[in-house]
Amino acid sequence: MKFKAKNLFKVLLFLVVAVTAIISLSIIKPIEKDNNSSDLQGAVYTRLTTNEIIYDNLRYAIDSGYDTRITQGVKYATVLGAVDKTVTEIVIPSSIYVTTTLNNGEILNNALLYVGKVGDNAFNTEVSNNAYPNLVAVQLGNVAVIGVSAFRNISRLTTFVHKDTSVITTRSPIMNNDMLIENQGISKCNNISMLRFYRAIDIADFGLRDNSSMILYLPTLGSFGFASFFNCGKGFYYGYASFEDCGQTNDYYYSIIDGAARINGCKPTAIIAGKITIPRTITHVVGTTSTTYPVTNIGQNAFAQNTAVKSLALQYGEGSDYSNLKVINGRAFVYGGLESVNFTGLNPDTSLAFGDAAFGYCPFVTVDLRTGL
Repeated sequence: MKFKAKNLFKVLLFLVVAVTAIISLSIIKPIEKDNNSSDLQGAVYTRLTTNEIIYDNLRYAIDSGYDTRITQGVKYATVLGAVDKTVTEIVIPSSIYVTTTLNNGEILNNALLYVGKVGDNAFNTEVSNNAYPNLVAVQLGNVAVIGVSAFRNISRLTTFVHKDTSVITTRSPIMNNDMLIENQGISKCNNISMLRFYRAIDIADFGLRDNSSMILYLPTLGSFGFASFFNCGKGFYYGYASFEDCGQTNDYYYSIIDGAARINGCKPTAIIAGKITIPRTITHVVGTTSTTYPVTNIGQNAFAQNTAVKSLALQYGEGSDYSNLKVINGRAFVYGGLESVNFTGLNPDTSLAFGDAAFGYCPFVTVDLRTGL
């Protein structure tokens, strides 16, 4: 009797579990995805048009919503690519006038729409039938988002700039944050040497990867994702008051900030047998005026992922001719090839500050520190 009762209990327990599972399955239903919506990297938008809109050689769709980047509920134009793929220059406006009928039947008659986004893969030459063999320059209006792989593998592209300075003080009315460059938004464009923005930008993970000749001009820093500048070369100018404050010597890229020079990157000529030597001073020329500034700073990402740089040293002279270096900013040498650092020559009366991950993931062998560093 005891055996039967025990087995009866097991049977009842099994039935309870089974019934509970059946009830749960009947209550939990799969979430049905809206066929008119897209979800990419946490940003959700709704496509409002089926047919493409052509305006000044560019192809557009009309969308609504993009996470918090664009004001919710506002209609905006998204660039899908160019009609003529043999163009040498593309100018993306801040706004266009549209006459069309939306999917819901709403009629737009010469309506002003802001260009909110350059669409995912819009000018990605790795997408079938999307080659731009002659494209060398892009001028960008006051858009909010450059989509995933929007400008990818454009072999002849050399210049990518905001088309005017109005975006310094005038944010597009539909923008809620700084402009966003999505994952690989501008990537694998190995001849791009001028990448210049007039306002702060936020860069997603790998947003500017694989631009080996890139020189980035960014007056105001935004936020950077993981490996935003992966496999990028040249220089990174940021935080400058005027474009005239950016310069280069035979060996280094630099900018003038608060009466001192900041090193932003180097040319191959600066690397001698794997070694770079940070100069004491730099002479900056504007027009016919030459001014010599102390080099006090190595900038963010200045030598990031530069595996050719194996050794870092400081220029100094006799007596009191110490190095002027005071700050090595965050990620200055991250993922680089540094094996040795020699801080001999630092002024004993000053301290040297380091930003986050200044030497992150470098294969150090030796570090020669002066007393009191």
